[in-house]
Amino acid sequence: MIAMRYATIPLVRRTGGLADSVEHDQTGFLFNHYDVSDFINSLIKSLEKLSDKKFRLQLQQNCFTQDFSWNQSAKQYIKTYQKIIKL
Repeated sequence: MIAMRYATIPLVRRTGGLADSVEHDQTGFLFNHYDVSDFINSLIKSLEKLSDKKFRLQLQQNCFTQDFSWNQSAKQYIKTYQKIIKL
């Protein structure tokens, strides 16, 4: 989240909160396995994609528009609770 605020495109392992906050090819890049080869392959692919200036600028713009505030989180919690109550 901090990386996105400063237009640094994140490359993260697809796990937990990271998988929830980074959308592959939309707000950053994800890789699946906890090993060096998967990380390096993902890094190379992401650098190739980032060489396209238009794509890179759109990715940065997507990052800037993310809302990780508590106001947004509270709205999501309310929606979840309302769904549970209906069950």
